[in-house]
Amino acid sequence: LDDFETLDGWETVASEGTRLAIVSDSGFRGRGMRLDFDLRGGGYVNVRKTFDLPLPANYVFSFRLRGEAPPNGFEFKVIDRSGRDVWWHTDRHLEFPRGWQQVKIRRSRLEFAWGPSGGAPLQHAGALEFTLTAASGGRGSVWIDDLRLVERDPPDGDPPLPVVTATTAAAGFAAGGVLAGGSGWRSAPTPDVQWLQLDFGHVRELGGIVVTWDDADFATGYEVRSSGDGRRWRDWGPRRRSSGGRDFIAMPDADARYVRIDMTGSSRGRGFAIRAVEVRPFAFSATPNHFFTAVAAHAPRGWYPRYLRDEQTYWVPVGVAGDAHEALLSVDGTVEVAEADFSIEPFLRVDDALLTWADGAAAPSLPDGFLPLPTVTRTTAGLELTVTAIAAGRPDAAAAWLCYHVRNRRERPVTADLFLTLRPFQVNPPWQSLRRPGGFAPIRSVRSRNGLLLVNDRTAVQLLTPPTAVGAAAFADGPLVDAIARGSLPPDAEVDDASGHASAAARYELYLDPGASRDVIVAVPFPGAQLDPEDDVATP
Repeated sequence: LDDFETLDGWETVASEGTRLAIVSDSGFRGRGMRLDFDLRGGGYVNVRKTFDLPLPANYVFSFRLRGEAPPNGFEFKVIDRSGRDVWWHTDRHLEFPRGWQQVKIRRSRLEFAWGPSGGAPLQHAGALEFTLTAASGGRGSVWIDDLRLVERDPPDGDPPLPVVTATTAAAGFAAGGVLAGGSGWRSAPTPDVQWLQLDFGHVRELGGIVVTWDDADFATGYEVRSSGDGRRWRDWGPRRRSSGGRDFIAMPDADARYVRIDMTGSSRGRGFAIRAVEVRPFAFSATPNHFFTAVAAHAPRGWYPRYLRDEQTYWVPVGVAGDAHEALLSVDGTVEVAEADFSIEPFLRVDDALLTWADGAAAPSLPDGFLPLPTVTRTTAGLELTVTAIAAGRPDAAAAWLCYHVRNRRERPVTADLFLTLRPFQVNPPWQSLRRPGGFAPIRSVRSRNGLLLVNDRTAVQLLTPPTAVGAAAFADGPLVDAIARGSLPPDAEVDDASGHASAAARYELYLDPGASRDVIVAVPFPGAQLDPEDDVATP
C-alpha cells in the first residue's frame, strides 16, 4: 500500500496542546515515515491517508514499526468510504520497540469503533490512520514503513484435526493419541532427543497450544516451533523446562501449517509421554490478559488474581501527600508497588496446603477506623495473616513499607511457609483504567542483590526481613504458583524473560507456638526514590 519513499497523501491532525511533524527518514527498507510528537498536553496526534481499497473476505494489514518514545496509546484505524464508520485495533499502553518490528493486524483483530452502520461488515476502505494517544505522555519519535494488505484464506469454521507424527511411538500409544479423546502418546525409551509434530494440512491461524505431560515421563527440556512450509521454523520462546502436568504456550499472531515440540532430557530416562495437546485459537494469546485468563481457568481459585476469573477487585491507594506516586493495596492483601506495575502477593502454605485469598475470610480495616494505614486480615486454617501498607518519606522520595504479620491461633505449634510472590499482575483489573489499563504488568528481569530483588532493572524490593530462600523463573519454566503449591521454589535466584511473564518469590519458614506471631517487613521505594537509612523520615 505504501513503501514511504515519499510522504505523498499523508495528512496530520493534532489535538489542542499537542504537536506533530512527519519527516522522511531512513526506513526498514529505503525511506520511511517518522512521526515527531509531543503529547505533554495530553490528547492525541494522528496521520491519515486516503485510499480506494476493496477488502477481501479475509486479510491482514501489516507494517514495520519502531520508536524512541515513552509508552503511549497506539491505534490503527480503517475508515470506510463514507468517512463515518471506523474500525480499529488499539494498544492503550504500547512500549515501542527500539528495533524494527513487524506488526500484523488481522481482520479478526479489527474491532468496530463507531459509526452509523453499527458494525456492519467492512467491505471497502476509504482511508487508513495511525494515532498516538497520551498515556505516559511526553515527546518522542515513531517510525513506520512497509504498509501492506495481504489477502488470506477464509478462516476455518471448524478446522479438521491435524495429522500427528513423532520420532517414535510405543505400542498402543501412537502420536495421534494426543488429540481429544485419545489415549496419549508415549515414545520409545531412545533416542534421547525426540519430537512430536502436528500438521494442519495448510497454513492456519492459531494462538497457542496447551501440552499436558505425563506426571512421570516428561521432558525436562523442550522447545516449541512452528512453520508454514516445513523448512523455515520459528521458535516460540526459549528452551522450556517441564515438571509434568499442564504447560501453556502462547503463540500470538501465529500463522502455521506445522507445530513441533522438540524434546530433550527425559525425566526418568525412559522416553517421553504426552497425555494431550490442545490447539487454541488466536484469542488465547490476543493479549497477555487473555493468556493469563486462560491459564487461571485451569488453576484452583485463589492461585491467580480474582479479576482473571471475572471477579471484581477492590483496593485502596497508599501514598504520601504531594507525591506523584502511590501503591495499591487490595482487599486480598496484594500490593501493586507503583502505577501500572507488578504486584507482591502473599501465600501461606501449611499442612501441605496452599492458602490463598480464596480461603477463609478477609477483612479490610483502618486503625481506629480512620488512620491512613490500610490493613487486610486473612484468617484461615487457624492462622491469621495481616498485611499493612504504609507510605512514608518526602514527596518524590517516598516508599511503600509492607508488614506481613502471621499469628498462630491454633492450640498447638505450627510450621508454615510464607511466600511473598512478585508476579506480572497489577491490582487494578483490566476493565478499569488509572491513566493506564489494568491487568498485566510485565516482569522481564529479576536480580537478587544484597537482600533486595531488583525488578526490571529499576524497582528495588528490599527484603528487610531476610528470607529463608529466594527463587525466580520465566513462565516458560512453569507457573511459579505451581512450584510454591508443592512447597518449593525455582532453583535460580535471577531470571530474564523477554515475554515479561517472569515471577519471583521469597520464602520465609515459620515455626509458631500457640498464640505466637512473626513479622516480615518489606520496603519498596516509589519510582525515582532512594531509601536513606540515615534519614528518619524514610522510616515509618
